[in-house]
Amino acid sequence: KNRIQQEFLRLFNCSTNGLTWATWAGADPRISQSDLLGSLRWFQEKNIALFNAQAVYPGTEFTDPKVHHEIFLQNKKDDFAKAVKNYVTLSATKFSPPVRSLQLANEIEGRPAYTNLLGRESVVDWFKWAKEANPKMKTEINGAYRLGEGDVSTQNRGAAWPGKDTEGLQYYFDLVSWLIKQGAPIDYIGIQNHAGIGAAGPEAVLKTLDQFATFGKPLEITEFEVTLE
Repeated sequence: KNRIQQEFLRLFNCSTNGLTWATWAGADPRISQSDLLGSLRWFQEKNIALFNAQAVYPGTEFTDPKVHHEIFLQNKKDDFAKAVKNYVTLSATKFSPPVRSLQLANEIEGRPAYTNLLGRESVVDWFKWAKEANPKMKTEINGAYRLGEGDVSTQNRGAAWPGKDTEGLQYYFDLVSWLIKQGAPIDYIGIQNHAGIGAAGPEAVLKTLDQFATFGKPLEITEFEVTLE
């Protein structure tokens, strides 16, 4: 443990933390709330900022198990919305500092469970709730996309939630456009960029960055890796 801490401090000046709703609620019996809070205290003592705590990862496997079984599966819309708000509020306050930014609507394409129950407009609320709880907390939308893959139309987008035939970077661009037009206070736009053999070249990567830069918000590559097989 001490060796890991020493090497971390030698190599890194920021990090993230496994603060999903399910983990905080005890879904992993190996990790307690005391463990999580202890790790936050350690990072704070070492003046290490934490970014991108996943306040809303809208899949059932990342939901508080009790809330999932007693509220979500019972289709209790108002109660589930309240439960999500409570965790967003907790994330924005109890974990700060050292957490400085929250991921809201992480990997929302292909994860319609929350929006099917709460409605698509609820996504805007997730960002607003974080800002209401802690105006200093930065908010980020994050998507599982790779830079440079596919053409993206940027003109006259955002009039509606992305259509059924829209996917990939175009889906993400349209989603961000729609959320911003609906008033979601998004501070950062995250793209995971898990790349591999055959990844797009620098010209295509730059083109994607330029397209998303039209939102006028900082862009962050959140989970960059290159696999060779």
